[in-house]
Amino acid sequence: MGAALVRLFFHDYFVRGCDSSILLDPSTSNPNTEKQAITLRGDDTVNKIKAALESICPGVVSCADVLAFAARDSTIASGGFTFGMPSGRRDGLVSIFGEVFQHMPSRSS
Repeated sequence: MGAALVRLFFHDYFVRGCDSSILLDPSTSNPNTEKQAITLRGDDTVNKIKAALESICPGVVSCADVLAFAARDSTIASGGFTFGMPSGRRDGLVSIFGEVFQHMPSRSS
């Protein structure tokens, strides 16, 4: 699951900048979200972590921070390196399908 969380964080970062917009589900006002543009795993894990945090301290930790810390901690848990990760990210309210590939670096970058 560690690689899936790192990939999820990577894609979230490049589309709208660490705001967890990659996790937003389609709605009537926004039917075509980022998560429909690319197949990613790990959002269920992030949702479980967020639910556990909400039961203890509601409205304190953003989904964006949960995703960032989950990616970092999964790297450490799998024997990878450790690195500082500041908190304080705010959750995005917009997720646009068409932006996914506009902002993603090309394979030749």
